[in-house]
Amino acid sequence: MPDVSNVGARFSQVYIDPGKTALDSQRARVRIASALCEYCSEIDLAAKLTSELGLKITRLHYSYEFIAFFQNAELRDVLDAITVAAHSLDQRERANALYGTRSASKVPRMLQTISRIFREENLGYVLDERAGVRHHVDAEFARNQTSVIAALSQERHKATVQYFERAHADLDSTPPDTRNAVRHVLDAVENQFKNMFAVTRLDPSALKKKLGPLVAAKYSGQAQACATQQLEAFGNWVTSVYQYRHADGANEFEPPPLSLAVAILSSGAAHLRWLAEFE
Repeated sequence: MPDVSNVGARFSQVYIDPGKTALDSQRARVRIASALCEYCSEIDLAAKLTSELGLKITRLHYSYEFIAFFQNAELRDVLDAITVAAHSLDQRERANALYGTRSASKVPRMLQTISRIFREENLGYVLDERAGVRHHVDAEFARNQTSVIAALSQERHKATVQYFERAHADLDSTPPDTRNAVRHVLDAVENQFKNMFAVTRLDPSALKKKLGPLVAAKYSGQAQACATQQLEAFGNWVTSVYQYRHADGANEFEPPPLSLAVAILSSGAAHLRWLAEFE
């Protein structure tokens, strides 16, 4: 029996493996340019890209060369253009409404089209509620960030939270700065540990010496056995992430892949929340 869920789907969507999630694609660039021009006035869009982003779009006779521009522009400009276009279209529609010209907004349909392009071209981006382009991470990762900041809300946690937020900002840059993201989440965990136990360095030995007795006192039975193994895993995480920290003059390592950086930050968030329980 044929798979009815694929009826009407393009050949490439059914039979071609999309591969790993990408951050850029020439095919996506062309599709994005076409989508923006479909929904926005070319004159408005060209003017806004110039005034908001400092970009100059070549005009040939009666039309602008948006596709050629998008094919060669910096990635940051391609992604920023989506947000600028959505805001420009929204402003135009609001202005029209003031003069009595009301119609269904095109903005939601444009953003749906852009989101579909991201999915179909397997790009690692999503749109937020105000048309800002963000790196695609799962909902659990976003909740981790919120819950850590909530758990570390006192003045003494300020530096720890700053490191943690910098780690996420690094990951949200274009392209993602995964090397500094994992370094900064390690800085956050290390700062929290140092503040709690007045030590000079976070390492597996210090974890066992300082946190071990608290784990033994807090848990009993099977929970204590599990927590002891979690403490060992915490030490292994510290050792693994230290590989991306180097002394001045040392050779740089290749930055971690995005998926690994996300995993490291997620684990770091869990370790921060656990440390906060022992304060």
